[in-house]
Amino acid sequence: MWTEAFIITPQPSVISQIQNWINREIKNWEIAGVENKNRKKEDKNPRQTNIAWLNSNKSIDTLIWGAVNKANKRWRYQLNRLDGYQYAEYNQGDHYDWHRDIFDDIQPNGQRKISMTMFLNNDYEGGEFWYEEGSPLLKSRHRIVEPIVGSMVFFPSSTWHKVSPVTKGQRKSLVTWVWGNVW
Repeated sequence: MWTEAFIITPQPSVISQIQNWINREIKNWEIAGVENKNRKKEDKNPRQTNIAWLNSNKSIDTLIWGAVNKANKRWRYQLNRLDGYQYAEYNQGDHYDWHRDIFDDIQPNGQRKISMTMFLNNDYEGGEFWYEEGSPLLKSRHRIVEPIVGSMVFFPSSTWHKVSPVTKGQRKSLVTWVWGNVW
């Protein structure tokens, strides 16, 4: 399976439209958690950040789907819906250890196939987005994605990835997942 990330940097007007939408949204902040296979919050949290779930927006959905379709030319997955939008702010010390975005059990409405992270700023230190690609036989299979403002990083949801601790400033990102039929 091809696990190399696919990166798209939209036109500045598209980036601005998405950022304006995020800024207008009311944010009900919560401390991010990770659920185990029984959908219960883990006691030991490999993730430390603040998140807010944003309301779906038809024009934003259309913009994101356009990018999803470009990225999916690499994988050719059957896709059918977005899984909502998670806005995250990582402050100094915040992180998200190695993880995958798939569920261990079968979901009745399909499964996550593609994950997307959009960088909303780059005026911070640390907070690198890492992903794993390729065979275990490769000497170096961990990659870091440069945080270009507005860049959207697409990758199979089964790909291991992480956000290293932020050491200075605040890292902002938008995340969504694209679902399709069970394999």
